[in-house]
Amino acid sequence: MIAFNRQDFNADVSSKMDELRSSCTQLSDSDSDAKVFCYLAADLLDTTDESVFHYTDGPNDLGIDFYTHTGNAFQIYQCKSANLSNHPNGKVFGSDPVNELIEAVDFVLGEERLASHSVQKLKNLFQLNPQNNRLTATLVLEGALSDSALEHFNNLKSEYRNRNVELRLADEKTLFNTWHSFDDLAKPRDVELKLRVDGEGLLKMQSWFCAVIRIDTLLSAIEKYGNGLFDLNVRSNLRKSRVNAAIRNTISTQKGQKQFIHLNNGLVIICTSFSYSSDNSQITLKGAQVINGCQTLSTIWD
Repeated sequence: MIAFNRQDFNADVSSKMDELRSSCTQLSDSDSDAKVFCYLAADLLDTTDESVFHYTDGPNDLGIDFYTHTGNAFQIYQCKSANLSNHPNGKVFGSDPVNELIEAVDFVLGEERLASHSVQKLKNLFQLNPQNNRLTATLVLEGALSDSALEHFNNLKSEYRNRNVELRLADEKTLFNTWHSFDDLAKPRDVELKLRVDGEGLLKMQSWFCAVIRIDTLLSAIEKYGNGLFDLNVRSNLRKSRVNAAIRNTISTQKGQKQFIHLNNGLVIICTSFSYSSDNSQITLKGAQVINGCQTLSTIWD
Protein backbone atom coordinates (compact mmCIF):
# COMPACT_ATOMS: atom_id res chain seq x y z
CA MET A 1 0.00 0.00 0.00
CA ILE A 2 1.44 3.37 -1.03
CA ALA A 3 1.92 5.96 1.72
CA PHE A 4 -0.68 8.73 1.79
CA ASN A 5 0.63 12.04 0.50
CA ARG A 6 -1.43 15.15 1.25
CA GLN A 7 -0.08 17.24 -1.60
CA ASP A 8 -0.59 14.46 -4.14
CA PHE A 9 -4.11 13.79 -2.86
CA ASN A 10 -5.14 17.43 -3.23
CA ALA A 11 -3.71 17.49 -6.75
CA ASP A 12 -5.47 14.20 -7.60
CA VAL A 13 -8.85 15.52 -6.52
CA SER A 14 -8.45 18.78 -8.43
CA SER A 15 -7.29 17.15 -11.66
CA LYS A 16 -9.80 14.30 -11.59
CA MET A 17 -12.73 16.64 -10.92
CA ASP A 18 -11.63 18.86 -13.81
CA GLU A 19 -11.38 15.80 -16.02
CA LEU A 20 -14.87 14.65 -15.06
CA ARG A 21 -16.37 18.07 -15.77
CA SER A 22 -15.03 17.91 -19.32
CA SER A 23 -15.65 14.22 -20.04
CA CYS A 24 -18.89 13.27 -18.25
CA THR A 25 -21.97 14.10 -20.31
CA GLN A 26 -24.10 14.08 -17.16
CA LEU A 27 -22.24 17.08 -15.75
CA SER A 28 -22.10 20.71 -16.79
CA ASP A 29 -19.68 23.53 -16.02
CA SER A 30 -22.24 25.07 -13.68
CA ASP A 31 -22.54 21.99 -11.44
CA SER A 32 -21.25 22.38 -7.90
CA ASP A 33 -18.08 20.72 -6.61
CA ALA A 34 -20.30 18.66 -4.31
CA LYS A 35 -22.14 17.13 -7.28
CA VAL A 36 -18.93 16.52 -9.22
CA PHE A 37 -17.46 14.81 -6.13
CA CYS A 38 -20.45 12.43 -6.10
CA TYR A 39 -19.75 11.49 -9.71
CA LEU A 40 -16.06 11.16 -8.89
CA ALA A 41 -16.93 8.72 -6.10
CA ALA A 42 -19.26 6.75 -8.38
CA ASP A 43 -16.67 6.62 -11.17
CA LEU A 44 -14.00 5.35 -8.78
CA LEU A 45 -15.95 3.03 -6.48
CA ASP A 46 -18.92 1.87 -8.55
CA THR A 47 -20.23 3.12 -11.92
CA THR A 48 -21.81 6.11 -13.65
CA ASP A 49 -23.56 3.91 -16.22
CA GLU A 50 -26.98 5.57 -16.53
CA SER A 51 -28.75 2.19 -16.57
CA VAL A 52 -27.38 1.50 -13.08
CA PHE A 53 -26.42 4.86 -11.54
CA HIS A 54 -29.04 7.22 -10.07
CA TYR A 55 -28.08 10.68 -8.79
CA THR A 56 -30.48 11.68 -5.99
CA ASP A 57 -28.82 14.55 -4.09
CA GLY A 58 -31.22 17.38 -3.34
CA PRO A 59 -34.14 18.33 -1.09
CA ASN A 60 -35.44 15.38 0.98
CA ASP A 61 -32.71 13.04 -0.25
CA LEU A 62 -32.48 11.67 3.33
CA GLY A 63 -28.71 11.44 3.10
CA ILE A 64 -28.63 9.49 -0.17
CA ASP A 65 -26.57 11.39 -2.73
CA PHE A 66 -26.67 8.60 -5.31
CA TYR A 67 -27.36 4.90 -5.53
CA THR A 68 -26.74 2.01 -7.89
CA HIS A 69 -29.00 -0.97 -8.40
CA THR A 70 -28.33 -4.23 -10.25
CA GLY A 71 -30.47 -7.30 -9.63
CA ASN A 72 -30.93 -7.73 -5.90
CA ALA A 73 -27.88 -5.62 -5.02
CA PHE A 74 -28.49 -2.05 -3.81
CA GLN A 75 -25.66 0.39 -3.01
CA ILE A 76 -26.40 3.78 -1.45
CA TYR A 77 -23.80 6.54 -1.03
CA GLN A 78 -23.48 9.55 1.26
CA CYS A 79 -20.72 11.87 -0.01
CA LYS A 80 -19.06 14.76 1.78
CA SER A 81 -16.79 17.01 -0.25
CA ALA A 82 -14.46 19.66 1.15
CA ASN A 83 -13.10 22.82 -0.38
CA LEU A 84 -9.46 21.79 -0.30
CA SER A 85 -8.32 25.34 -0.98
CA ASN A 86 -9.82 26.18 2.43
CA HIS A 87 -8.54 22.93 3.96
CA PRO A 88 -5.08 22.39 2.43
CA ASN A 89 -4.14 20.14 5.34
CA GLY A 90 -7.31 18.07 5.09
CA LYS A 91 -10.73 18.22 6.68
CA VAL A 92 -11.82 16.18 9.69
CA PHE A 93 -15.50 15.28 9.88
CA GLY A 94 -17.43 14.56 13.06
CA SER A 95 -20.27 12.07 13.51
CA ASP A 96 -22.89 13.97 11.50
CA PRO A 97 -22.11 12.22 8.17
CA VAL A 98 -22.19 8.84 9.92
CA ASN A 99 -25.60 9.59 11.43
CA GLU A 100 -26.92 10.77 8.05
CA LEU A 101 -25.81 7.50 6.47
CA ILE A 102 -27.61 5.51 9.17
CA GLU A 103 -30.77 7.56 8.67
CA ALA A 104 -30.59 6.69 4.97
CA VAL A 105 -30.18 2.98 5.75
CA ASP A 106 -33.09 2.98 8.20
CA PHE A 107 -35.31 4.63 5.60
CA VAL A 108 -34.51 2.04 2.94
CA LEU A 109 -35.10 -0.74 5.48
CA GLY A 110 -38.61 0.52 6.12
CA GLU A 111 -38.68 3.64 8.29
CA GLU A 112 -41.35 6.10 7.13
CA ARG A 113 -40.14 9.61 6.31
CA LEU A 114 -40.87 12.28 3.73
CA ALA A 115 -38.54 11.64 0.80
CA SER A 116 -37.94 12.92 -2.70
CA HIS A 117 -39.48 10.97 -5.59
CA SER A 118 -36.17 9.38 -6.63
CA VAL A 119 -35.28 8.29 -3.09
CA GLN A 120 -38.80 6.96 -2.48
CA LYS A 121 -38.49 4.96 -5.71
CA LEU A 122 -35.30 3.38 -4.38
CA LYS A 123 -37.04 2.34 -1.18
CA ASN A 124 -40.03 0.92 -3.06
CA LEU A 125 -37.73 -1.19 -5.23
CA PHE A 126 -35.87 -2.53 -2.21
CA GLN A 127 -39.06 -3.29 -0.29
CA LEU A 128 -40.39 -5.44 -3.14
CA ASN A 129 -38.17 -8.26 -1.86
CA PRO A 130 -36.39 -7.15 1.32
CA GLN A 131 -35.52 -10.68 2.45
CA ASN A 132 -33.43 -11.39 -0.67
CA ASN A 133 -32.18 -7.90 -1.51
CA ARG A 134 -28.72 -6.87 -0.30
CA LEU A 135 -27.98 -3.36 0.91
CA THR A 136 -24.55 -1.72 1.07
CA ALA A 137 -24.16 1.83 2.40
CA THR A 138 -20.94 3.74 1.77
CA LEU A 139 -19.76 6.98 3.35
CA VAL A 140 -17.36 8.78 0.98
CA LEU A 141 -15.28 11.59 2.46
CA GLU A 142 -12.96 14.10 0.86
CA GLY A 143 -11.28 14.03 4.24
CA ALA A 144 -11.29 11.79 7.33
CA LEU A 145 -13.43 11.01 10.35
CA SER A 146 -12.39 12.14 13.81
CA ASP A 147 -11.31 9.37 16.18
CA SER A 148 -14.64 9.44 18.03
CA ALA A 149 -16.64 9.49 14.78
CA LEU A 150 -14.62 6.54 13.44
CA GLU A 151 -15.29 4.57 16.62
CA HIS A 152 -18.99 5.40 16.27
CA PHE A 153 -18.95 4.20 12.66
CA ASN A 154 -17.22 0.92 13.52
CA ASN A 155 -19.72 0.20 16.29
CA LEU A 156 -22.61 0.79 13.89
CA LYS A 157 -20.90 -1.33 11.26
CA SER A 158 -20.97 -4.33 13.59
CA GLU A 159 -24.54 -3.62 14.62
CA TYR A 160 -25.91 -3.35 11.08
CA ARG A 161 -24.03 -6.40 9.89
CA ASN A 162 -26.48 -8.35 12.02
CA ARG A 163 -29.27 -6.78 9.96
CA ASN A 164 -27.64 -7.93 6.71
CA VAL A 165 -26.44 -4.41 5.83
CA GLU A 166 -22.82 -3.70 5.00
CA LEU A 167 -21.48 -0.28 6.00
CA ARG A 168 -18.37 0.95 4.22
CA LEU A 169 -16.10 3.95 4.69
CA ALA A 170 -14.14 5.48 1.82
CA ASP A 171 -12.12 8.35 3.28
CA GLU A 172 -9.27 10.32 1.72
CA LYS A 173 -6.78 7.50 2.28
CA THR A 174 -9.12 4.97 0.64
CA LEU A 175 -9.53 7.24 -2.39
CA PHE A 176 -5.79 7.90 -2.60
CA ASN A 177 -4.88 4.20 -2.32
CA THR A 178 -7.43 3.27 -4.99
CA TRP A 179 -6.04 5.86 -7.39
CA HIS A 180 -2.47 4.76 -6.73
CA SER A 181 -2.97 1.04 -6.09
CA PHE A 182 -0.98 0.05 -9.16
CA ASP A 183 1.85 2.58 -8.89
CA ASP A 184 4.32 -0.07 -7.76
CA LEU A 185 3.39 -2.67 -10.37
CA ALA A 186 5.47 -3.42 -13.42
CA LYS A 187 6.15 -0.56 -15.79
CA PRO A 188 5.60 -1.14 -19.52
CA ARG A 189 9.30 -1.78 -20.11
CA ASP A 190 9.18 -4.63 -17.56
CA VAL A 191 6.17 -6.44 -19.06
CA GLU A 192 7.09 -9.51 -21.10
CA LEU A 193 4.44 -11.62 -22.77
CA LYS A 194 4.86 -15.11 -24.17
CA LEU A 195 1.88 -15.71 -26.45
CA ARG A 196 1.03 -19.14 -27.82
CA VAL A 197 -0.26 -19.13 -31.39
CA ASP A 198 -3.36 -21.21 -32.04
CA GLY A 199 -2.71 -23.51 -34.98
CA GLU A 200 -1.67 -21.74 -38.16
CA GLY A 201 -3.23 -18.44 -37.12
CA LEU A 202 -0.24 -16.14 -37.66
CA LEU A 203 0.35 -13.37 -40.20
CA LYS A 204 3.94 -12.07 -40.01
CA MET A 205 4.90 -8.61 -41.26
CA GLN A 206 8.11 -6.59 -40.87
CA SER A 207 7.08 -4.45 -37.89
CA TRP A 208 3.84 -6.04 -36.76
CA PHE A 209 1.94 -9.31 -36.71
CA CYS A 210 -1.64 -10.53 -36.49
CA ALA A 211 -2.22 -13.77 -34.66
CA VAL A 212 -4.88 -16.00 -33.20
CA ILE A 213 -3.56 -16.66 -29.70
CA ARG A 214 -4.60 -18.81 -26.81
CA ILE A 215 -6.26 -16.70 -24.12
CA ASP A 216 -4.66 -18.56 -21.21
CA THR A 217 -1.28 -17.01 -22.03
CA LEU A 218 -2.76 -13.54 -21.53
CA LEU A 219 -4.61 -14.57 -18.38
CA SER A 220 -1.27 -15.70 -16.96
CA ALA A 221 0.08 -12.25 -17.78
CA ILE A 222 -2.80 -10.57 -15.90
CA GLU A 223 -2.06 -12.79 -12.91
CA LYS A 224 1.59 -11.72 -13.03
CA TYR A 225 1.34 -8.02 -13.91
CA GLY A 226 -2.20 -7.01 -12.89
CA ASN A 227 -3.22 -3.62 -14.25
CA GLY A 228 0.40 -3.01 -15.20
CA LEU A 229 -0.58 -4.70 -18.45
CA PHE A 230 -3.03 -1.88 -19.21
CA ASP A 231 -1.10 1.26 -18.19
CA LEU A 232 -1.35 2.67 -21.71
CA ASN A 233 -4.90 1.48 -22.38
CA VAL A 234 -7.37 4.19 -23.42
CA ARG A 235 -9.66 3.45 -20.47
CA SER A 236 -9.60 1.25 -17.42
CA ASN A 237 -11.95 -1.64 -16.70
CA LEU A 238 -15.62 -0.67 -16.53
CA ARG A 239 -17.01 -2.40 -13.45
CA LYS A 240 -20.59 -2.64 -14.72
CA SER A 241 -21.25 -2.66 -18.45
CA ARG A 242 -23.87 -4.26 -20.65
CA VAL A 243 -21.17 -5.10 -23.21
CA ASN A 244 -19.08 -6.83 -20.55
CA ALA A 245 -22.16 -8.74 -19.41
CA ALA A 246 -22.71 -9.90 -22.99
CA ILE A 247 -19.09 -11.08 -23.18
CA ARG A 248 -19.54 -13.04 -19.95
CA ASN A 249 -22.74 -14.65 -21.26
CA THR A 250 -21.05 -15.63 -24.51
CA ILE A 251 -17.97 -17.27 -22.99
CA SER A 252 -20.00 -19.12 -20.38
CA THR A 253 -21.21 -21.63 -22.99
CA GLN A 254 -19.29 -24.01 -25.25
CA LYS A 255 -21.08 -22.66 -28.31
CA GLY A 256 -20.20 -19.10 -27.33
CA GLN A 257 -16.55 -20.01 -26.82
CA LYS A 258 -16.37 -21.51 -30.31
CA GLN A 259 -18.00 -18.42 -31.83
CA PHE A 260 -16.04 -15.90 -29.77
CA ILE A 261 -13.29 -15.34 -32.32
CA HIS A 262 -15.94 -14.25 -34.84
CA LEU A 263 -17.85 -12.04 -32.40
CA ASN A 264 -14.98 -10.14 -30.75
CA ASN A 265 -12.84 -7.47 -32.39
CA GLY A 266 -9.70 -8.82 -30.74
CA LEU A 267 -6.91 -7.02 -28.92
CA VAL A 268 -4.30 -4.45 -29.87
CA ILE A 269 -0.96 -4.86 -28.13
CA ILE A 270 2.06 -2.59 -28.58
CA CYS A 271 5.58 -3.49 -27.50
CA THR A 272 9.18 -2.34 -27.75
CA SER A 273 10.27 -5.59 -29.46
CA PHE A 274 8.97 -9.02 -30.38
CA SER A 275 10.41 -12.32 -31.62
CA TYR A 276 9.11 -15.67 -32.86
CA SER A 277 10.06 -19.17 -31.75
CA SER A 278 11.67 -21.36 -34.38
CA ASP A 279 8.40 -23.16 -35.13
CA ASN A 280 6.27 -19.96 -34.92
CA SER A 281 4.21 -21.47 -32.12
CA GLN A 282 5.15 -18.76 -29.62
CA ILE A 283 5.70 -15.01 -29.82
CA THR A 284 7.65 -13.16 -27.12
CA LEU A 285 6.82 -9.47 -26.60
CA LYS A 286 8.91 -7.14 -24.46
CA GLY A 287 7.66 -3.82 -23.10
CA ALA A 288 4.14 -5.00 -23.90
CA GLN A 289 0.94 -3.04 -23.30
CA VAL A 290 -2.66 -3.87 -24.17
CA ILE A 291 -3.93 -0.55 -25.58
CA ASN A 292 -7.30 -1.86 -26.79
CA GLY A 293 -8.97 -4.84 -25.16
CA CYS A 294 -8.95 -4.13 -21.43
CA GLN A 295 -12.71 -4.75 -21.23
CA THR A 296 -12.47 -8.10 -23.03
CA LEU A 297 -9.52 -9.40 -21.02
CA SER A 298 -10.76 -8.17 -17.65
CA THR A 299 -14.18 -9.72 -18.23
CA ILE A 300 -12.73 -13.08 -19.24
CA TRP A 301 -10.40 -12.92 -16.22
CA ASP A 302 -13.32 -12.21 -13.89
